[in-house]
Amino acid sequence: MERYEEFKKELKKELERWLGPKYRIKFDTVMKNNGVKQDCILIQQWEEEQETTISLAPYWDLFCRGDGMQRISSEFLSYYESEKNSVPYTAAQLLDFTLMRERVVYRLINADLNHDLLTQVPYIPFLDLAIVFSLQLWSGEDCQMNCLIDNRHLQNWGSAPEILYPLSVENTPRLLPLQFRHICDVIGLPELEDEPLIREPKMYVLTNQTEVCGAAALLYPDALKEAADKLDSDLLIIPSSIHEVLLVPMTDLIDEMDFEAIVREINDDDVAAEDILSYRIYQYDRKTEQVTFFKSNENSGGKENGAGARYQ
Repeated sequence: MERYEEFKKELKKELERWLGPKYRIKFDTVMKNNGVKQDCILIQQWEEEQETTISLAPYWDLFCRGDGMQRISSEFLSYYESEKNSVPYTAAQLLDFTLMRERVVYRLINADLNHDLLTQVPYIPFLDLAIVFSLQLWSGEDCQMNCLIDNRHLQNWGSAPEILYPLSVENTPRLLPLQFRHICDVIGLPELEDEPLIREPKMYVLTNQTEVCGAAALLYPDALKEAADKLDSDLLIIPSSIHEVLLVPMTDLIDEMDFEAIVREINDDDVAAEDILSYRIYQYDRKTEQVTFFKSNENSGGKENGAGARYQ
């Protein structure tokens, strides 16, 4: 801990030397998804309202690797310049709801793991999850820039939380189009020419085209209905992360496969703590067009659906 504090002190000193007195530099701890805390450094020009927040973790790793502070600060400043110049909106524009309303999208996060966060943001309960809202400021092929909407945004905009969901239903599929592919196509497993790859059970990845916060794609109007109709089956929904869900036709379920164990293993071994969506499994019923908890979860909460969601 003492070495870490010395690293922070030296980095700040070096950055102040490079940037000069027109910049304000301070450290802060930012709350990420699922209660994960991240040490960051905040940089702001005195005459500007916006500040840039950058994680300290990669630069601490460089320091532990033995890199000198001059090299580390150079790397940091290079990244800072790219981040600062990539923000497509000014602080004044972010405060203009008539401009921002077209950028409102929704995301899915775990409700229990984000209990503290949900006291600060507008949200809608959905099973054991929460639908939260963000501003989709920019998106590329495999990345995006967004800003979580909290209660302060609503206060500054003079808007009620009820307006967010209808806007997000319209904006999210438009700004972050759906992606639906067989898992073998996603991970790049080829078909063998002389012996076709056995693709059982059929398993499909549902996400958005950036593959960032794409689990919310299951909320897209008719997304699950169209997938179920295409596969001619009700669907098992496996929450592999906040970035995607896996869909398995219920007609293809293999008795010996323990999907709950698969979810636990994925979350515990392969998913970063801040990317975990849920340890529960869901199902989609074609007749009712509703998502409920998978029947094997009845003893731990019973079947519920996302209908009748309420605003907080």
